[in-house]
Order: sequence, then structure tokens, then C-alpha cells
Amino acid sequence: MPGLMGRDLDNVNRWRTDVGLGAVREEELSKLAQPVEVAGQPGQIYEQAGENPGSGEKTRILAAVSRQNGVAWFFKMNGDDELVAQQKPAFIEFLKSVSFTVGGNRPVFRPRIPQLAVQVHR
Repeated sequence: MPGLMGRDLDNVNRWRTDVGLGAVREEELSKLAQPVEVAGQPGQIYEQAGENPGSGEKTRILAAVSRQNGVAWFFKMNGDDELVAQQKPAFIEFLKSVSFTVGGNRPVFRPRIPQLAVQVHR
């Protein structure tokens, strides 16, 4: 997302709503951020678990945020609570494997984790 990249607080609160959790305030956000490496640079990963408001099923979201060359990159895994929790190490390895072309305009993925299906938003 070039230019205005959105605030992490707004994104985290949207993800929390998706799992039936209440909003947090700015001063609580740093407690939710876990450091993670994305393409060799520092980023944050936010993990939210709760119940899908529509189905009542236990659900979990892992969402990583990385800012590279003035662009905010978001990587998100969501689904069944247990399955996403089990796949967290693979998700983190995937984040480490991402690389960016010069200028940061296009992600280039190294297929080190072929079984992990991830949707990338930028």
C-alpha cells in the first residue's frame, strides 16, 4: 500500500473483530506485536484467536506487517484455530523467505515452503 499505509491499530482491531474480540487501545498495541523477520527486515506479527462471529467456530489469525521502501506489506493466515496455531512456525519461515525486487514493488517468493498457501496483500 503505497503512501498512506494505514495504522497498525486500525488493522489489528479489524482482525480482532474477525475473531470476535473487542478493540484495543493504542497503548495496548505494543503488547500484541511480536517481532518477526520479513525479507531480512524487522516486522511485526499479530496473533488473534477467538470465535468466528458468523459460525461460532474457533478461529485464529496470524498477520504480519512489514514496511519496505515506503510500501506496507501485509501477510495474513487465518482459519481453524488449531491448524493455524500448528502452522505458525511454517508461516514465520515463509516470512523469512520472502524477498523484494529493487524498488520493493513486487514480491519474489522462494518456494521453500510449497505446502503453505498464503494470500499476499500489498
